Order: sequence, then structure tokens, then C-alpha cells
Amino acid sequence: MRRRGLSKRVPGKNAPRPAKRLGVDLVEFKKAKAFYGEHRNRLDTFFDGGEIRLIRQARRPYESLALLLAAKEAVFKSLGEPWMGPEGFRKIRIFSRKNRELSFRLKGNFKKHPMRRPAPALFFLKSKDYVVAGCR
Repeated sequence: MRRRGLSKRVPGKNAPRPAKRLGVDLVEFKKAKAFYGEHRNRLDTFFDGGEIRLIRQARRPYESLALLLAAKEAVFKSLGEPWMGPEGFRKIRIFSRKNRELSFRLKGNFKKHPMRRPAPALFFLKSKDYVVAGCR
């Protein structure tokens, strides 16, 4: 006997939607500065041309590097996927909108990810020593 008000569950049709994940990452400027000093000529391992321009055109390139690294990692964590190496990291593209706000696009197999709708938002907190990026 079914209780009043309860509907019969149909597999797939009434399946719960995945809960939104929160991805957060913190990058210290000191570590980003050291990383930039060692790898400035190999940034294309993790970043595309537009992201590299954002880094190199900044007054303090290592701060932009820290911001992009934290943003990519926060997006990655919010997707809830296992680590896929530098190639997976490159599938998350961070870009500057006209209002200078940072946003992102997903490429490759991330394009159809169920966590993508509605589009998650990036947010940042910056101190003198580090940047925190979040994606929800």
C-alpha cells in the first residue's frame, strides 16, 4: 500500500541531481614566485595562450600565476573528478571578462560534466601573502 502524497520512483527519471560541490584552493605568493622563476618558459604545460598573457602582462606575474593556479584547482575540485595530470588541468580555461572579472570555460570531456549547470561561479580572497579561490 502506498502512502498518500508519495509518488512511485521511476529509475533515472526521479534520480536526485548531484549536489553542488564547493572547490577551494589557497596559493601562497612566495611559492608562486619561486614556481614562476623556475618555470616561466614552460607555462604552456598548464596554461593556454590567453592565460599566459594574463600572467605575463601583470605588474606582478607571480601574483597572477597564483590566482590562476588557485582558480583552476578550485574549479577542478568543484567538478569532483580524479586528478588527470597537466592535460586535465589545461581543460579548465580561466579568462578575463570585459568587466575584468575572471571566469572559466571547460574543454574536452569536462564540457558535458553534470556539475556545469548552472554555471558555477568563481570567487577570490586576497591577502598580502596568499590568494584563496573558490568555485561553487
